[in-house]
Amino acid sequence: MGSLDVVRGARWAQGLEDQLLGIVVAKERPDLEEEKNKLIITGAENKRKLKEIEDEILHVLSASKGNILEDEGAVNILQSSKLLSDEIGEKQMGAENKRKLKEIEDEILHVLSASKGNILEDEGAVNILQSSKLLSDEIGEKQMVSDETEAKIDVARAGYKPVAHHSSILYFAGAVNILQSSKLLSDEIGEKQMISDETEAKIDVARAGYKPVAHHSSILYFAVTDLASIDPMYQYSLRWFVDLFVRAIADSGQSDDLEVRLQLLNDHFTFFLYQNVCRSLFEKDKLLFAFLLASKLALDNRRMEPQELRFLLTGGVALGDLPNPNPDPDWISDKMWGEMCRLSDVAPDKGVWAGLAAHVAENPDDWKSLFDSPEPHRARMPHPWASKLDAFQRIVLLRTIRPDKLIPAVTMYVAECMGSRFVEPLPFAIEPSYNDSSATSPLIFVLSPGSDPMAALLKFADDKGIRVESVSLGQGQGPVAQRWISQGATEGFWV
Repeated sequence: MGSLDVVRGARWAQGLEDQLLGIVVAKERPDLEEEKNKLIITGAENKRKLKEIEDEILHVLSASKGNILEDEGAVNILQSSKLLSDEIGEKQMGAENKRKLKEIEDEILHVLSASKGNILEDEGAVNILQSSKLLSDEIGEKQMVSDETEAKIDVARAGYKPVAHHSSILYFAGAVNILQSSKLLSDEIGEKQMISDETEAKIDVARAGYKPVAHHSSILYFAVTDLASIDPMYQYSLRWFVDLFVRAIADSGQSDDLEVRLQLLNDHFTFFLYQNVCRSLFEKDKLLFAFLLASKLALDNRRMEPQELRFLLTGGVALGDLPNPNPDPDWISDKMWGEMCRLSDVAPDKGVWAGLAAHVAENPDDWKSLFDSPEPHRARMPHPWASKLDAFQRIVLLRTIRPDKLIPAVTMYVAECMGSRFVEPLPFAIEPSYNDSSATSPLIFVLSPGSDPMAALLKFADDKGIRVESVSLGQGQGPVAQRWISQGATEGFWV
């Protein structure tokens, strides 16, 4: 389940970052975001057209007979086959006359070979030759007429030849045309998609310039959601967070330099978010929230080790007997010594804490000076730890020696990392909360002992020129409050 939570959290963080990136680009560079959306629509349309082309080609191929891919060759073969068929048909028209002439020739040859003496004196032979001549002339005349008729027919048929040719290859030519037009359309779509992809790549590069803002803001959101672990009342919706983000973009300082603009956005939104959240926090939790923001950002920038933060929060986990005896029980308690020994093993790959317990055992007086200091969070650490530890690691070490000074140490750390405004008390003001409210998002004052915002509320209403009616809630006062609220909604005063 742990691995599942990590994956789910990573996907959720990436999704939030993408959403915030779209928002900031839409506000900062609406031209880019509009073009990006157009390209997404164009890409989807191109894919739809390509799918239609694929379906049409598959239909043609499934319905065709033979090898339809041999487009030009198939058409040429069909054309030559049709011409050959016409030629055979034309020749067949004179075949009967040629047969009769062949019979006459055979009969003449037979008469000549069988006659004896002068063939002109053979009355039978002469009669046969004369009849053969007449028949031959008749056939010749008929053939001449046939040839003339055939010529006329050829002329007439030639006018219909394109129809016959078209009919013979209609299906194949249609299929080829479909394939050719599909190929042209596919190429055209491919070229458009290539241009679209290139344009989208350029837009993505420009959009990526604002990614640091989206990433930074997503980290802040998860810091806010962690507040629910402190008090279930501290819960904030994503919609509320996004509304703040949009307002911060509009209210932050402007600059033509992108790097400067990004820094202005991050700085303004971080403090703007801090102010808005702190209005709903108890005073005791405001420093904790500021440290939560600082630690989340430091972890993301790798300026803080998770193991060290875990040790600061828990003090490590005791695992049986200590490896070394307490070197000076007079001022080192067993709890303090145990934490020092455990801290020596934290983040061993970094090597920062290695040898800490041994150094304390060898130099107890140097460490006692730090322990006795009235401001150990400001005092210099024993050598070589003064140069080895950064600001956060000093807090981790202070936890083992003087945990009573953790609050001032954390205050110093937050001021150093985030700025002094994150540790200075925020003045109570109703107007910022009023500006965040709406008709559907009323203000609720959660009171702590000794606090009463009524005077400030009445003054604010007077400054706005708004009438206020108050109802002290108690037994039986519910219907009274409902009547006042209904009347206030009608007449425009506050209840």
